Amino acid sequence: MKKSLALLLALAMLASVLTGCSGKSDGGIQARAFDSDETLVLDLKADVNSGDFVSYGGYQFETGKSLDAMQKLIVKKNSGIASAKFENDYGPCWLFTKEDGSVTHYWCLYQKEPQNIKDWYIFVGAHRELRLADRNYDLLLPLHLISDSYLRDNMADRLELDTAYACGLLETENTMQELFYSFYASSGLYTVTGSEQGFLLTDRQSGGQQLQFSFNESGGTGWFTISVPAPEEPEPSAVASVEYGVGEDALTRDLPENDALALSEMLLNANFSDDLSSVPASEPNFTVIIGEDRYGVELIWKDDTWDCGIFYGESGYATFTTEQACRVAGIFGANRLFTPDESVSDWPADLDTEITPMGACMIVTATSLNVRSFPSTNGDILQSLPQNTAVAVCGKTANNWYEIVLNGIYAYVSADYLVTPTTKQ
Repeated sequence: MKKSLALLLALAMLASVLTGCSGKSDGGIQARAFDSDETLVLDLKADVNSGDFVSYGGYQFETGKSLDAMQKLIVKKNSGIASAKFENDYGPCWLFTKEDGSVTHYWCLYQKEPQNIKDWYIFVGAHRELRLADRNYDLLLPLHLISDSYLRDNMADRLELDTAYACGLLETENTMQELFYSFYASSGLYTVTGSEQGFLLTDRQSGGQQLQFSFNESGGTGWFTISVPAPEEPEPSAVASVEYGVGEDALTRDLPENDALALSEMLLNANFSDDLSSVPASEPNFTVIIGEDRYGVELIWKDDTWDCGIFYGESGYATFTTEQACRVAGIFGANRLFTPDESVSDWPADLDTEITPMGACMIVTATSLNVRSFPSTNGDILQSLPQNTAVAVCGKTANNWYEIVLNGIYAYVSADYLVTPTTKQ
C-alpha cells in the first residue's frame, strides 16, 4: 500500500513538472534574434517546451503545415520582414530578415532532419554557441548556408574550434566564402577583413573577439572551419620620435630608421612590471613615441655610468641593464638630444670634423683609457675610464676616434681601445 502511494505521488510530481515545461503555443511560436530582444511570431498552435525559448531563443515543434505555408504566416503577421528561401543537401530553409538602423536581424525556419523525421521543424534566431577555451560564445551563424546536420538538428549543439562543417547551396553563382562574408558584413555586428583562405571576423561589441573563418570548397559546396587567430607579436618599428627638453624648450626629434628599430626592439622586449613599490620618485627626462605607444625614459648618469628606467602607461615599469642604458644614451647622443658643451668650431683648424653618427654600447679594453675634449691626443684629458667600462658611443670620426657621451657631455676616445660587448674577450 505504501509503495503504491509513493508511486502515485511520484507520478503526480512528474506530471506537474511536465505541465510546467511544455504546452500549447496559444500565442504563437516565437523566435528571438540572438543579438536583441526582437522576436518573430509564427501564428500557429503546436506542442512546445517553454524552456527552449529561454535557452535558445526559439523552438522545435511539430505541425502538419508545410514549410512554405508557415513562411507566409510569418511574413503576414510580422511587419517589416523580408524572407528568402535557400536549399542545399540538408534541405530547404527560410531566412527572415529585418533592418534595424545599421543592424540586420536574422531568423531561420527549417525542417528538423528532413530525411528521417516528418513534420518536425525548428524556428530560431540565426545563431549557435561556439565553444572557446574559456567560455561559450554566442555567434551569428548563417544556418541557411549550412548542410551539416550536427548544427542544424539541435539548437543546443555547439560549434567547436578547428572543426570542419559542411556548407553549400544547390544553386548558387557565389562561393561559400563570398556568401558567408556578405552575411556577416551586412549584419552590422562585425568587422570583416578578407584573408588568403577566408576572412577575419571581429566582434564590434563583445570585447572585440576575433575569429578566423577558413573555407575548402568546390562547386557551391564545401566546408568551413573556425579558429581563433594567434595574437600577432609586435614588431620593432622603423618609425619613432623622442620628446626632450622642458617647458618652452621642449622639442621633438624623429629618429633615423636604424635607431628607431634598435630602440623599439629594446622597448618591446623590456620586462615591464606593475609593481611600482621600488620605482624611483624622479620623472622621465625623455619620451619615446612609437605609434600610439609612449614610453617615459629616465636616463641618468649614476656611479660613473648610465642608468635607465622605462615607464609604460600608468602602471608599467622596467629597468635596463648597463649595456642597454649605454646603448640608449648612445642613440640619443647620436641624434644630438644632449646639449654639446662646446662646438666643433673650437677644434684645431687642421682636424677633420666629420663624424658618422652611431648609437651603440662598447667596452673599454685598455687598462686605463683617456677621455679627451676632441678626437686627438692633443685634446684635453677629461677623465680616464677603467678596463671593462661600458661606454655610450654616439659617433665615429674620420681619424678613427669614437665620440661618446658622459653625463650629457660629448667627449672622445681612441677607437683602438673599444670593442662591442659580443667581441669582448
